[in-house]
Amino acid sequence: MIAGLRWPKVALGLVLLAFAAGLGLAATSRGSGSDATTLGPSYGISLDLPPRWFGRIYDIGRANPALASIQAGTFQGSDDPNLLHDDDVATRASDAMHAGDLLILLWETTPEGGGFDYRPLAGPPELRAADLGVALEGFPSDHAVGRRFFSTGGRYFDLMVEFGSSSPGDIELELANSVLRTLRIEPAR
Repeated sequence: MIAGLRWPKVALGLVLLAFAAGLGLAATSRGSGSDATTLGPSYGISLDLPPRWFGRIYDIGRANPALASIQAGTFQGSDDPNLLHDDDVATRASDAMHAGDLLILLWETTPEGGGFDYRPLAGPPELRAADLGVALEGFPSDHAVGRRFFSTGGRYFDLMVEFGSSSPGDIELELANSVLRTLRIEPAR
């Protein structure tokens, strides 16, 4: 009889646990599909990640006020789920990438120095095939990298997207752009 009384309590506990997990998922998921997960908002930026992607938003730690950074990607062959929790992610991720994999790196910067042309952003950032190149310093020569410098709301960003091959197709480029379309950036305070 006592064992019979335990079962309803266990079942109630499982239902409450599932409900709580559902509330947590609802708080972090939105937008791009029922399985999408939202990074942020942190440091005034957020990004929706498709299923099987992982990533983080963190303070780049080089200035005051804080400057935001995003690292997000998908590495089907990686055995390291903590890959993106490393400041030197580009070198570690490159080793784990296969054809079809993507790595999005977004760094908030300041307009001083560097001589970069920060173009004002009208809509979400987008990469075109013409933006892709290979043999960019710090990346393997067999990986294409797209790079854009842009400004929006009084903030400045350096965007790089690394592809797992030297010649990504339209599908990989569209996948990168579909994720970038979910990028939300709050104006500078």
